[in-house]
Amino acid sequence: MKTINLKSTLVVLFCAFLGVNQACNQKEEVINDLSTKSNKPESIMGYYNAFTQAADGKFALKSYTTLASQDFDGSSILDGFFFDKEGKTVGGSNGRFKIGNLELRTDPKNNNCYCSEPYNRNAGTDLHGKTIRISIAPPSNSNLRTSSDSIGTEIYIPSLVKIIRPVKYESSLEQPYLPISVGGQIAWNVDENNKKGIVILLEYDPSALENEYLQSKGELVNGKIKKAHAITLKDTDGFYTFSNDDLKDFPTNAYIKLTIGRANFTTINGESKSYTFFAYTVVASSFQVKK
Repeated sequence: MKTINLKSTLVVLFCAFLGVNQACNQKEEVINDLSTKSNKPESIMGYYNAFTQAADGKFALKSYTTLASQDFDGSSILDGFFFDKEGKTVGGSNGRFKIGNLELRTDPKNNNCYCSEPYNRNAGTDLHGKTIRISIAPPSNSNLRTSSDSIGTEIYIPSLVKIIRPVKYESSLEQPYLPISVGGQIAWNVDENNKKGIVILLEYDPSALENEYLQSKGELVNGKIKKAHAITLKDTDGFYTFSNDDLKDFPTNAYIKLTIGRANFTTINGESKSYTFFAYTVVASSFQVKK
């Protein structure tokens, strides 16, 4: 597999922050040391470009669960923003974002934010795994670079990602963290219609409580630097075997966060308008490095 350096991978696929900080700068320090191992990734840079480029509006369908809760927590939240010529969010209750039969409304506490009302955590769950029609129109009489006419397109919403191996421990008190080692595998449910691939992200934070405790006991050597490693794969085989290259930079016994996800996006361009819609689904869990 070819090794490439893409700071974009984490920023795009696992950024749960949309709109005000379009470049998701709050993630930069985590990924300063990010190296990405790629198996012919599709449109990875496209995600980054879509997040960072200016647009008249950006909207997202976001699903985030953990390994422990993925079987019963199916939340998928929809929200987004319109922007003016200076890139600032624009309020106005008469703007429109519609996905399928679901129309987003402005938040009563913040009319700059369009969301599924009233923050219905399950509003977008049934959209996954389907090709859905979306249409967008900005608020009228706003300082936007476009007119108030609506434009639309269709987009495939990736199926909710689920980790099917390893299986979570039934008793977290007995063994709170699953081990991760060379030769170990992670498996997920395949989405044959997902053309953008799967991203597996490993993150090590030395300031995490568990890692600080191990350092104080002398059980975590050379563990003072944040590390991140991302693997991009086609969403076909449904499993991945970790190699020494994946884990070599993480200290033995360190607790790391593993996130796996899939996503899609589309940019709708009119004569003088541009809107971007993102849809992503991720599952995260903590693992302990064993060598």
